[in-house]
Amino acid sequence: MRTARDEPGPDGDRVDEEPEYLDIVDEHDRVVGRDTRENVHRRHLRHRGVHVLVVNRLGEILVQERSAHLDTHPGRLDASAGGHVQSGETYHQAAERELLEELGCHPGPVQYLLTYDGYSVRQFEKRGVFLHHCGGPFRPDPDAVEGIEFHSADRLIELFATRPCTEGFMRSVSHYFDHLAERGVPAPDWRWQGHPPPFP
Repeated sequence: MRTARDEPGPDGDRVDEEPEYLDIVDEHDRVVGRDTRENVHRRHLRHRGVHVLVVNRLGEILVQERSAHLDTHPGRLDASAGGHVQSGETYHQAAERELLEELGCHPGPVQYLLTYDGYSVRQFEKRGVFLHHCGGPFRPDPDAVEGIEFHSADRLIELFATRPCTEGFMRSVSHYFDHLAERGVPAPDWRWQGHPPPFP
């Protein structure tokens, strides 16, 4: 994940001395190319990303508040950990890496849930969602994470209505609620009701 320590590039993305490369994928999630993160975002190319939802033994989800200094969605509530799948990485490897980078959390085990089309105005992303059962301790990256806190499902729904949250986080939680309901586990009726933009 890019942090506030990096310098902003011409399109608002942070740019390191060595560019971050992402795989470009087709609608079937097959790799068809490779380019820098900056170019992938500017050209709105389909790529891969991950969200990790950290769940404690009470079933509460760890919510991340993004740093106010980040170039995208500063200060918004977001998934426990998340970011891009770097070129050559698997979804699973990216999920473990983001847990360590953002939360200082031990790398596993992570449980794969699903991959969905996380398309938005800013990103054109195939997003893998993972669960990680852990109650801490955590060592959040201060350059990327303002704070973290566990919340129940009902409290999460209240936050979605009252606090700025990333769309991706709400969509991933909606899929998680589907996952619980499909397994007969009590889950809220709330589901994300947004409408994604047309395919570019």
